[in-house]
Amino acid sequence: MRPFSLLLLLLLGLAGTAQHTVLWKITRPGHPQVSWMVGTLHTLGESFIDSFSIIREKLLASELFISEAPTDRKAILDAINARPATDTLKSMVSAQQLDQIKEIYHKSSVDIFKLTPSELLQQLIVFYFEYGCYPPSLNDKYTIDEYLQQLARDNQKPAYFFETDSMQNQLLANKNAHWDWKYFHKRVGAVLSLYKMKRPMASVCKLVWDYVDFKVGYDFDKACTDKDIVENRNAAWMTKLPGELDGHNCFIDVGMQHLCNRCGLIVQLRELGYTVEPVEMR
Repeated sequence: MRPFSLLLLLLLGLAGTAQHTVLWKITRPGHPQVSWMVGTLHTLGESFIDSFSIIREKLLASELFISEAPTDRKAILDAINARPATDTLKSMVSAQQLDQIKEIYHKSSVDIFKLTPSELLQQLIVFYFEYGCYPPSLNDKYTIDEYLQQLARDNQKPAYFFETDSMQNQLLANKNAHWDWKYFHKRVGAVLSLYKMKRPMASVCKLVWDYVDFKVGYDFDKACTDKDIVENRNAAWMTKLPGELDGHNCFIDVGMQHLCNRCGLIVQLRELGYTVEPVEMR
């Protein structure tokens, strides 16, 4: 199982008028640099990237890899497993539910009794998005962002990160501060019931299915819906991104929601005079 991050929080508002792509070309009149920007659905993995060679091709052709934050799976798991275990989970679920959670985590090296209620509930939701909605992910070893970062390292691409992993973890903790054990107990039954369904629930999986079919609603004329997770972070990133684009052929990997709406990176770059064009994926 994969470590948690801002995965669930960025699964927002991907419906609407669609552009049939997740990859964008960035140029600027009078500048020779050509850069590429991919909007990712963090819950997916390398099977999606490997299905579209153009994404790998543009990364390998770049001079600088840019992403939200470095992902160190081992460090995350080590930090969790260093915590003391508690028996609280056992009192929050039935014996059958506990057995189901253990089965979901049977390939994981994380101790579920050391997870916070926020972490555990979010992971259970995210795992369903990964494996219940997109079966090819069953054999994936990495999330999309981990995989792209690994490709950059393997090919000696310098990397620039907008944030540290600790910054992202703190954002997540602040956002889900109300996800205590009482909230977990209230919600976990509905989440676990998804895993028992013979077919994926369409209303839950629509976000994933629309993404893999390139039916992303960018809604450039609409306001952003999340100030802390999307709008404020985009504003901070835009203080750095133009300088990198003007100095390098970049490959940029950010969550899809950071490209959408009026506060999205696409609109903001266009307002600065950059040409940002959709790249046909099929």
